[in-house]
Amino acid sequence: MSHLSIRHQSRMVVLQSLYEWDFDEERDIAEILKRNIENSGFKVDEEFCRKIIKGTVEKISEINDLIKKTAPEWPLEQIATIDRSILRIGIYELIYDAEVPPKAVINEAVELGKEFGGENSGKFINGVLGTIYRASSKYEEENLIISAGGIIYRVENGKNFFIIVKNPYDKWTFPKGKVEEGETWQEAAVREIQEETGITEAEILGEVGEIKFTDKSGEEVIKKSVHFYLIRTTQVNTIINPEAHIKEIKWVEEGEVLNHLDYPNLVDLFKKAVEDIGRLK
Repeated sequence: MSHLSIRHQSRMVVLQSLYEWDFDEERDIAEILKRNIENSGFKVDEEFCRKIIKGTVEKISEINDLIKKTAPEWPLEQIATIDRSILRIGIYELIYDAEVPPKAVINEAVELGKEFGGENSGKFINGVLGTIYRASSKYEEENLIISAGGIIYRVENGKNFFIIVKNPYDKWTFPKGKVEEGETWQEAAVREIQEETGITEAEILGEVGEIKFTDKSGEEVIKKSVHFYLIRTTQVNTIINPEAHIKEIKWVEEGEVLNHLDYPNLVDLFKKAVEDIGRLK
């Protein structure tokens, strides 16, 4: 797990602690968390961990009631312990905490479910949290299409090289595409990269950032949000897939990338990616 995924690593430690506590609620959750932070081997945001675990336990009765109301066909005690713990963390962040945007909270919870739960955990968690979000005062209905993409790099002779692609509008950009139903943003980013560039060896190091824009190219004006991930590979060969509507693909040395990008909103994103790579060294 990379240093760029501090929040994800933090949630993993919180999840482990809440999972343990669920077997014996008389134990001191703060002590469980403290031990798990010390033994995790991860770099975590300790303040974030303490806030989430404290808030979740304090609101446990209200959170449990929301789960029962939203998934009445699944008695609380019959929900797998790991799924129940993920739901509790997700509901606390979704309803009682405003630090992380709701759709990002749901995506992170689904990712944890797919990583640590059963075959259907991601779908179940997505359904419960999605229903709770739509019924909450935080819900904002908007015509927003969510996409995901990657800033892909490899190291050669001590230099960083990045993939850029030419889209159907003859503009140089980074590979990206729409998140499909049932996918997490991370899964969509990896799939789109493979479809558009042929890169199959892709290690996600963390999210670089999000860009929002309005697409006026068609008959309908569409609002879009794209989450870009920093992705490392050792694969050199690329493949143009005509069905992906990519006209050209090329590797560009770090110092030349900004001279090629045709979208201003990608400039700061790329600079952030370079900073993140520097912190990995």
